[in-house]
Amino acid sequence: ETSNKIDTRLAKLVKTDVSIDSTQYVYLSNECKDRPYLLLLHGFSADKTIWLKFAKHATKEFNLLIPDLLGHGEIAYNPAQSYSSLAQANYMVGFIKYILNKQPDARFVIAGNSMGGMITAQLNKQWLNEGLNEQQLLTSMLIDPAGAKSDFAKNMHANQQNPFVHIKAETVFEFYRLAMNKPPFMPKCVFYYIAHSNYLMKQKQYEHMFSDFFNIDEFFATPISFIGRAPLLIWGRKDGLLPASDAADWSAISGVDPIIIEDIGHMPMLECPGYSYDLLQKSLNK
Repeated sequence: ETSNKIDTRLAKLVKTDVSIDSTQYVYLSNECKDRPYLLLLHGFSADKTIWLKFAKHATKEFNLLIPDLLGHGEIAYNPAQSYSSLAQANYMVGFIKYILNKQPDARFVIAGNSMGGMITAQLNKQWLNEGLNEQQLLTSMLIDPAGAKSDFAKNMHANQQNPFVHIKAETVFEFYRLAMNKPPFMPKCVFYYIAHSNYLMKQKQYEHMFSDFFNIDEFFATPISFIGRAPLLIWGRKDGLLPASDAADWSAISGVDPIIIEDIGHMPMLECPGYSYDLLQKSLNK
């Protein structure tokens, strides 16, 4: 918590907790006026704090919006709630419309990692159908996104594999090694705390949520027309959760060539935040 508070302060972020039509949103944001919004969407079992190191590089150039997704972070889990990618995308549509009600001329860049990448793609797919303006979405950034109907995903689905359900701390440590090739330093006692609070105590929750989210019938198998500039697709070569081979499937879906980052795992925005942000800036400046 102390580390997150320091990173939040360095990124000049403040937390907002708001209820919109009985729907709760908790998000971090800064006040960088006359700049586009950068909406950052985390992956499954993560929360808004996963973006803090990336946010420190982006805070001078963007109005940052870093929300917790349904059932994550400070948004309470509800056993009656759907946690599909479509439900998550609809949740974010409500948030985007809330921002547009406050600032009708807002423009967005959306970046998503893993599950957040799939939600980013889903938002592009339904953007115009939601009555949103094409000019308001500048571009998207997909970071090791989930959601391609790849051979790997089909095999996971067929074997009912869920990498987020654990019954002992040691398997959580192995999960972290798969997720990050270059994880930031964390004392072992903190790892144990995270293992228990984020995983061991949430087995039933993650069984339900992952079953909703990892629905192969809702995964993408055909190209998506992305709004705005061509999206940016990046992948860590040593991703142990979603293999770099899936980048080829996402290349076909997005119509862009992937940027493969050597020696990096599933979360480039955490493992190499400065370089990941530079890739976004270069993409926007083309």
